[in-house]
Amino acid sequence: MAHTKVGSATAVPLSGQHPATDALRDKTGQQFDRAYIATAREVEQKEIALFYK
Repeated sequence: MAHTKVGSATAVPLSGQHPATDALRDKTGQQFDRAYIATAREVEQKEIALFYK
């Protein structure tokens, strides 16, 4: 395994892998914050539902 310095990690493109990620990509500022929080809530609710199944 190659060692890397902190902060030198290569970004992994996420485009097309998750619709929520793509939906956030074009937003900035407060628009991004609101969409991120809404998406996080949706994901959390789905995870909770799966847990109780």
